[in-house]
Amino acid sequence: MRTGLLGWAGLRGAVPIVLATFVLSSEVPHKETIFNAVFFVVVVSTIVQGSTLEWVAGSAMQQLDDFFIWYNDYSVNTSLSSS
Repeated sequence: MRTGLLGWAGLRGAVPIVLATFVLSSEVPHKETIFNAVFFVVVVSTIVQGSTLEWVAGSAMQQLDDFFIWYNDYSVNTSLSSS
């Protein structure tokens, strides 16, 4: 769950933009168009993920709380029945 949240909030676009700069320094046709397309996709995905981060974090915390409630109930019931 933590990994999923970190993946959702992580460094979006750092690697694609760096790789797109390699295209700019090479002799690829339409290299500016490729870089602009990569940059646009990174910006849009960052905006979408950034605007949903609060909801995703809240959902992850709710699932974590539900798990701890279930685990504590299970632990209490198991220790009472084994005594």
